[in-house]
Order: sequence, then C-alpha cells, then structure tokens
Amino acid sequence: MPSKPPPKWLFGAAATYKYGLSHGLASRLLAPIDRWQARRGQRHLKRFVGITGSVGKSTATMLAGALLKAQFRTITGVYLNAGRHPLRRVRKLREPTDYVVQELSGHMQGALDNVLDALRIDVAVVTAVGLDHAAAFRSVDAVAAEKQRLVAAVPPEGVACLNADDPLVRGMAAVARCRVVLYGTAPDAELRAANLDASWPNRLSFDLIVGDVTRRVRTRFAGRITLPSILAALAVVHATGADLDRAIDTLASIEPLPNRLAPAAGPFGHDYLRDTYKASLWSTRALIDDMASWGPVPRILVLGDLSDTGNDGSRKYRGALRVAAANCALVIGVGLAAGQARRLAAAGEPNLAAASSLDEVRDLLRARPPSLVILKSNSKYPLDLLLEAQP
Repeated sequence: MPSKPPPKWLFGAAATYKYGLSHGLASRLLAPIDRWQARRGQRHLKRFVGITGSVGKSTATMLAGALLKAQFRTITGVYLNAGRHPLRRVRKLREPTDYVVQELSGHMQGALDNVLDALRIDVAVVTAVGLDHAAAFRSVDAVAAEKQRLVAAVPPEGVACLNADDPLVRGMAAVARCRVVLYGTAPDAELRAANLDASWPNRLSFDLIVGDVTRRVRTRFAGRITLPSILAALAVVHATGADLDRAIDTLASIEPLPNRLAPAAGPFGHDYLRDTYKASLWSTRALIDDMASWGPVPRILVLGDLSDTGNDGSRKYRGALRVAAANCALVIGVGLAAGQARRLAAAGEPNLAAASSLDEVRDLLRARPPSLVILKSNSKYPLDLLLEAQP
C-alpha cells in the first residue's frame, strides 16, 4: 500500500484527456489508485452491500438502499456498476457511514476483480442467473461462476442473501463461508413470499413470512416478475438486523426505476408499462410468461429490439412473439421484431401485427380499446417516443 497519496494527475478522467490514454488503458493504470482510495475510504464504512445478478440488480439495489437510508446513513450506487465506477462511493467517503449499497456487474469474466481486490464484502446479494451477455459467457454455468465469486468473498462474519427460487443462485450457498439468508417462494426460504396478487391495476402485494410472523407487503411494482428484487432488498434489511416493519412501510411508497417496468402516462386512453432499458431474450421471455398472472386486463405488447439473440435471432424472435401472442390481445413487432411479426401475421397466426415505424404503432394503438400497453425493447430502439404527445 502506498505510504503517501499518488500524484493528483492520475486521478479521474483527467488522465484520459491530458495524457492521450484510451479509456480502457486509463482504467487499468488507475486501478491500483482506485483500490488504494477504496481501502482508505472503507475505514469510514460500517458495511458494504454488493448486489449482482443477471436481472433485477438495479431495482434490488435501489430498494435496499432506500430501505436502509430510512434508518441509517446510507449511500446507494445504481447503474454505474462496472469498471472503476463501483468503487467510487467508497473512495469518496470522508465521514462515518453505515452502508454503501452498490450494484455490481458481472458482464464478463473478471468483471468483479476490482471490487473483490479492494473491498471487504459484508453483504452479498445475488438476484438471478441467466444467459445475459451471451457472447462473453456462452453458458449460464459460466455466468453463475462469475457471480458466485461475490458470495465466496464474504468473510465468516458477513452474510449472503440468495434467491431460493433460482437453482443456480441457491447453489451458491455451497461456496459461502458466511451466514446464508434464502429468500423466495420456496418452503425453506428464510424470507418467504406467499399469497401473491399482481392482477392489474393492482400493484404487487404478498404475504411475507419470516419465522412465525406473517406481514402483508404492498408495493408500487407491477407483476410477479419484480418479486425477487423486492425480496432481495427485504432480505438485506432482515439480515443486517434493521427494522423490517419500518422497511415494509417505506417500501409501500417507492416507485419503480424509470424504464424498468415502470408505469407511465401515454396517449389513446391506455395504461402503459415502460420496460425499455434492457431486453435480453431470456429476461423478455420471463416477462412474457409472467403476464399470465396479471389478471383479465387486455394487454398489448409492443416488442422492439432484443439483445443476446445470437446467430439464430429470427427463430428466437418468432418464438418470443408466439408465446406473447398467447398472453396478449395484440402483439406489435417493431424494429428488429417487425420482420418476424409480419411473417407470422401473414401466415395467419393470431394477435400479431407488424409496424415499420412508430407512427404505425401509434395507428395500431389508436384503434384499440383501452388496454394495458407494455413497451419492451432494449435502449437501442426508441420505444419511449411513443409516450410523447403528438401534434
């Protein structure tokens, strides 16, 4: 460890510009400095909470941070989850802080190195494992192997909060040296959810069973698909000994993150849910499957560009569109989904339409009775523009 602070010219983005370094090279050169600063900052920190997962980690991080902040001095890091960014909140600590809750990306092998080399992981959370970033991993087992490194890093006095309903996440308990808190709907989950209601227009509510105590939890979130992230946050509260009843009261008023299955106002008399930040194939299929639990409300899915479709993307788009059409009154394919939607509709498959532009999507929506419209795409296709007022 350096005996004195490194030269100031090495700090921040200045090195990238002043010395003509590429972003990647600058990050590698600055990594030892970042780790030194983070270790120094952690002296002011009671607990570091690291949250990872193929889906749901941003929501889990936002919620865990908000619930802890209602009771303790807490800093939350959402979105900036890779490279140098996860260390930033700890690096900048200059006064006593109870919690830093940080989202962590495991998007490639070694993605967690910087954090694991620099910080003591007091609480590790894993939400789910799926084949996101397929080009980097090729298999879900490889994804799980990267994410379980976070669990293995927790010292004996720490805690790991794991999704009991995901077999690959549950299996990470085998590498834990610390207390493990399982959450989910499984009978052996320490925090168990039961009696779920996600029938639109109701937002998700459920019974939370911890030991012999049952509490009704009400949220502002849509669909059962958000349950693992919500339970992950409550598991952090429970595992750290914070007031669970107070956290449940706080949770009732927290809105979803923008673009993460978030309710939004829009035209033509419809209700809208906007899920337009990420759209890996497997997580999109999970969302489509979840719609069956949303009650009898007529649903329209506007499906744009998906990620991680691989070389046989056409077949995968067709599969997603077919399953969605069974759960929706109408599925509109636009962007990269348009071609396969047009092909299926021309073959006579029901509840499918294609649009070559957002204006065509608007025309289709304008012609439908009031419905729940779900906008699903990755951020490369501008589905959010559908919500803007038109002249």
